[in-house]
Amino acid sequence: MEDDGFTRVWRSKKQRTAGTAAGKGGRKTAPCPSRVDGDATEVEEAMRRANERMEKDGGELLAWTRREMDKALRGRPVAQVLILGNGNFDGALEPGAAQLALALRVAESFPSASLHFQDPQCTAVECDWLRARRVDVRSGQDMQPPQMHNEDAVRLVFFIHNPHGLMEELLSSDWESGGTARSVLLCNDYGGWTADEFEQSIDGRMPATCEFVRQAKIVRLPTYEPFPSAFHHTALIYQPEDVQLQAAVN
Repeated sequence: MEDDGFTRVWRSKKQRTAGTAAGKGGRKTAPCPSRVDGDATEVEEAMRRANERMEKDGGELLAWTRREMDKALRGRPVAQVLILGNGNFDGALEPGAAQLALALRVAESFPSASLHFQDPQCTAVECDWLRARRVDVRSGQDMQPPQMHNEDAVRLVFFIHNPHGLMEELLSSDWESGGTARSVLLCNDYGGWTADEFEQSIDGRMPATCEFVRQAKIVRLPTYEPFPSAFHHTALIYQPEDVQLQAAVN
C-alpha cells in the first residue's frame, strides 16, 4: 500500500518480501517475480493453520486483545469491525493469515456487529473465502468507513502496519460525525511520537492522527511468538473516556 491509497503489490509466495544481494556496488534489491495466487484449498489450509497457531500458541495474544478491548469499550456496544490493509492470507507464511485470524477471532465476540474487509491486494479466491463467512468485502479504495447509526456504539478497526497517510484519511473522514472518537484501533504504535515526527511523516499533514493520539490511551501488543513480525510495533489505541476532540481538522 502507498500513503495516498491502496496499491496492489505483485509478489511470489517465496518472495513476498524482496531480498537484497550484496555486490561490488553495494546492496541491491533482488528482482521480484509475478505473484502466484493461492487457490481455494491453499487459502483454507493457510487459515486453518493460522487459527490453530492462534489458539494453541497465540492464546496469550488473543486473551490479551480481548481483555484490553473490553477496557476500551467501557460497556458500549460494537457496531462494526473493520479490517483494513490486511494483505494476502493464502499461504502459511503470510503475516496476513495471522493478522486475519486474530481479527476474526475477536469479531466472534461481537456477533451483532457488521464485519467489513478492505484490501484491493487480496485475490478473488481470498475475497470469496471471506464472503462465505459473511464478511462484507469492500471494493473501493477510499478510506471512508461505513456509517454508524448508533451514536453510542463503537467501531473496532484492525489496521496493522498501516501507512500513515491512510490512517490520516481514515480518521479525518469520520471526524465531524463523531465516529472517529468512538473508534478503537489496532494499528501502528504511535506512542511516544513527538509533534515533529507527526509533522514530518507525510508532508506535515497528520492533524487528525496527531489529535486522536494526543488524548488516547496506547497499549502495545505483546509479542506473538509463532510469528513475531506479524504484529511488530502494533498497539491498541483508543480514547479512554468521552473526550472532546477538536471540532474540525484542518
